[in-house]
Amino acid sequence: MDLRWQKRLKVRRVSTIAIIASLLILSLFAGFTIYGNKVGNFVINVNNDGVKLSLSIHDDLSEPTDRLTFSGMAQISDITYSELPEDIAIKETSKGVQGEKSVDHEYLAFSFYLINYSSRAVDYDMDLNLIDTVGDPLPIIRVMLIEGDRNVSDLSNRIYAKAENDDAARQYLKDGLERCGGVYESEDFDIENKRLFSVQGKDLGVSAAQKYTVILWIEGCDKECTNERLGSRVKMQLDIFGY
Repeated sequence: MDLRWQKRLKVRRVSTIAIIASLLILSLFAGFTIYGNKVGNFVINVNNDGVKLSLSIHDDLSEPTDRLTFSGMAQISDITYSELPEDIAIKETSKGVQGEKSVDHEYLAFSFYLINYSSRAVDYDMDLNLIDTVGDPLPIIRVMLIEGDRNVSDLSNRIYAKAENDDAARQYLKDGLERCGGVYESEDFDIENKRLFSVQGKDLGVSAAQKYTVILWIEGCDKECTNERLGSRVKMQLDIFGY
């Protein structure tokens, strides 16, 4: 075998190894899944007790329904709070597209309107319930709830996360977020009741509508955002109960 052929084989072997390594890396960073109770989809349900609440994804409140289904995500990578688009609450309904995701598939966001078709003002509970997990995704998941068309950085927005174990862990996260360019306060997941958040709405008027945007992301500045979380899955459902 001449030297030129040996060199050609060596280059081919090196190229093959590089391609395999690249595919493995891509596979690792495409392994975090967020989806809903219906396989592959994120579901919002409305349950009524003597009242009539409906849902719509459209700014003109057309096509009301008691169930919305958004596409889940099979490829979600880590980002941080400061990297979320400021005007995402407006963008998510401007095109009337269900479950529209970012170009880089870095987070899941969707907007909807809750509409009161009852003959009186209505109160309601809105719970993001945890259905199932594979692996241990909860320490690095963040959930933001935006009311109306507020910007992401509005301090009125609620952000939910798993509670840090101790003061040292909380300080470590704060320092990490400062380095990432965006510190935020969060409320704790209700892990005991398998709930990521629970919100109560009051006095939604007759024919009135309240817009909500839900954003889920993996907080890359959390020290627990490591390769051990890759391949994890989380399954959840948003339930709204009017009364």
